[in-house]
Amino acid sequence: MMYVDMNIKNNKKIIGRLEYISFPDFGIKDIVAKIDTGAYTASIDAYEIKEITDSENIPVLHFKLLNKSHINVKERYGEYYTHDFYKKKVKSSDGNVQNRYVIRCRFNLGQNNFSGHFTLADRKDMRYPVLLGRKIIKNNFLVDVSKTFLLKK
Repeated sequence: MMYVDMNIKNNKKIIGRLEYISFPDFGIKDIVAKIDTGAYTASIDAYEIKEITDSENIPVLHFKLLNKSHINVKERYGEYYTHDFYKKKVKSSDGNVQNRYVIRCRFNLGQNNFSGHFTLADRKDMRYPVLLGRKIIKNNFLVDVSKTFLLKK
């Protein structure tokens, strides 16, 4: 019989189905993220998303994050701009295919720092403003769905 350390397996940490996530580039700290191994991509609640051009006629994405009307969002965050974006087709949880903007940003999960791609989506009617799919978590974490908030803030 082989013994498996329940805290670390193959240098992967165990996380729960909910964890706190921070986005240092946006000044966002300790927002609840749902860990969803059934979802491929990660998503963050965004609104007023529009593609514009800067003074040199280069495409820029303008957006706001974390709609204050969301049940789990307590404060208002600012407006953001990025040149680092693209569009992709994403099948939403209801089966509809949508064209969504994707941004690359840094994020902290517990004491761990990462960079990854997040689709910008209207999640105000979803329970959690951030969803982490298997593409982001697969190389670093294992998920224990019976637990929540296993990582330190």
